[in-house]
Amino acid sequence: MSKETVPRSGHTSQDTNMSRDQNPVSRQPLPTKDPKDGKSVPEQATAIHGPSAPTLPNDTLRPNDGNGNANGASLISATGMPIDTERHTPDELAHASRSRRRVLLKAGLVLMALLLVLDIAYLSPFTDPAAGVPPRLPSPVPLTEVQPYGVNTFLQKEVDGWKKDKTLQMAQNMGAGWIKQQFPWADIEYRQDPGNPYWDVKNNQSAWEKYDSIVSLAQQYGLRVIARIDSAPAWSHPLINTLKAPPSADHMQDFANFIHDFVKKYSGQVAAIQIWNEPNLVGEWATGRPVNPAEYVQLLKTAYIAAKQVDPNMIVLAAPLATTNDTSNNLDELDYLQGMYDAGAKQYFDVMSANAYGKSEPPEAAPSRDKLNFRRVELLRAVMEQNGDSAKAVWFNEYGWNASPDSITNLPWGRVTPDQQADYTVRGIQYAQQHWPWAGLFTIWYLRQVGDIPNTESEYYFGLLDPDFVVSPAYQAVQKATAASDAAATVGAWGPLSSPVSAAPQWRIRLSSTVPGGLSVAPSGIGDTISLSFIGTDVKISLLPAPTDGTGGVAGGNGARYYVTIDGESSKVAPELPRDSRKQAYIQAPTGGQASEITVARGLNAEFRTGLHTLRIRVDNDPQAVGSARASGVFAPDAQSIAMPGIGAITVEAKRSYVLFAVTLLLLIAGIGFLAWVLRRSRSLMVAAHGR
Repeated sequence: MSKETVPRSGHTSQDTNMSRDQNPVSRQPLPTKDPKDGKSVPEQATAIHGPSAPTLPNDTLRPNDGNGNANGASLISATGMPIDTERHTPDELAHASRSRRRVLLKAGLVLMALLLVLDIAYLSPFTDPAAGVPPRLPSPVPLTEVQPYGVNTFLQKEVDGWKKDKTLQMAQNMGAGWIKQQFPWADIEYRQDPGNPYWDVKNNQSAWEKYDSIVSLAQQYGLRVIARIDSAPAWSHPLINTLKAPPSADHMQDFANFIHDFVKKYSGQVAAIQIWNEPNLVGEWATGRPVNPAEYVQLLKTAYIAAKQVDPNMIVLAAPLATTNDTSNNLDELDYLQGMYDAGAKQYFDVMSANAYGKSEPPEAAPSRDKLNFRRVELLRAVMEQNGDSAKAVWFNEYGWNASPDSITNLPWGRVTPDQQADYTVRGIQYAQQHWPWAGLFTIWYLRQVGDIPNTESEYYFGLLDPDFVVSPAYQAVQKATAASDAAATVGAWGPLSSPVSAAPQWRIRLSSTVPGGLSVAPSGIGDTISLSFIGTDVKISLLPAPTDGTGGVAGGNGARYYVTIDGESSKVAPELPRDSRKQAYIQAPTGGQASEITVARGLNAEFRTGLHTLRIRVDNDPQAVGSARASGVFAPDAQSIAMPGIGAITVEAKRSYVLFAVTLLLLIAGIGFLAWVLRRSRSLMVAAHGR
């Protein structure tokens, strides 16, 4: 058999020839020569595929029905590929078109439904994070709008500088905003050198030097300092040989002089002073006589007057009173506080200090005069209110639970497990924030001791860190809690020292009974920055006039201003704020000595879901004023005095506009309705066509 007549699909060459002759489709004779090269088609196929490749006719190889219609089999081209020559009726083509259109309509419906869900989830008032959240109201009690987490430290005992540094670094990492640090009077005023009472002859240096480094280090780590002042030097009570004795009556003026010098030195660096510690215990008020509230009030009055003469903004704390029912040589804190009020103490302190040890009970355990627990402080607060002193805050001087192991048998502070200590420490502060509008700062007892308390004593197991800086579960729990509380301000008013606000210790406290929260803050120099993360669309800040004491103009030295950014951009700042030559937004200082409220953010993404933003206020000079000062030769930025308006309450608002949501909602609903109508009509047409 020749290669020109290779059979295909079981046909012989005779069958193939018959098909070619009889097939009406093959009415034209097959070409036998290629006009280009003169070769026959079979010869070309041989040249291309080789001698063993079968040759194919250039026409159909299948029979038909004699009417020009194929018998259902695929046509085979000359290259061996099937050719679909099946013809569809107009009705069939129309049906296929309608089917494709219905698929597209269904896909459009699904897409629009998905967009509707996203529109509701992202833009509706029902799902907005600020919707339905009642605005936060600041506490009516002054000095409660503060970051509540603080720790007690013993840095004056630490020898190694790197350990002081690491201690405060870990306090910062935990999220503490405050430290309470002892400044023993006896360790500062030696009076060994007649020409310099504050000279440490033994170490041949200023006695202030050690404490200067502690204050400086605390500022470096963003920690505000409460100075506990006690331990009178021996020369101030010559008849009693113990540092726990107060100064004698004839040395009370010496104590006033020391407070004067202390406040003058650390004004703006130390936020508060605590006058003595637990004077209701005979071991802390060692006069050789029974404890006496009136004697302590005289000491408190002396310190308060001396401090306020130097700096009216120094916060003065009354001594924390030990919680005790042992009245053999002591007075319980409730009777002692009443004795203080009877002696006229009310006008000589800004904040009441309290101790609050939970013992072995959870923080929610009810208070009772018969037992000592966390909520016993409610009884102390009742004494304050009975004496008309409800407008003062309570700050917690020593606060916590003890996690002694089973090997410790002497348990003056009770015992809980380390996990309970962690849980109760955070829960106690949360309970206070929810139930006690008069509660302010909690200084946990204690962060870390220097190694002078052995692990065989129960007091060792208060530490959030051990002497080798190993963290406890309580440290980790507080760290987690502070991270959550510092996250962002929600709708409402916030004090400038509240948790979401970041104001470094360089921002000095100004006390004012007319300001929500009882205080404002003001910068101490160029470059000071305050920031706030918030969830809202608008932000307003209250500005209080700077003091007119000759320290500088209202706008500060050399034209210092508050420059404002939102999310790092001036373009997002409220448009009504002025811009300088660099197009940087700033706050125009109020005039006339009146407080004012300034809108610094307005309508941030108001058409969209209320988002997270960051407000940043930085003190800087007006570039034009700086240029003029440089030209005149009087520019001295390091020496200039800053007297800026104080920043008070910061109010966050969420003023969403729902126009975009309403428009998109209506369009999507209309679109879904239209597509559904078209889809139903298309189905009706298909049913009708099928019936025909």
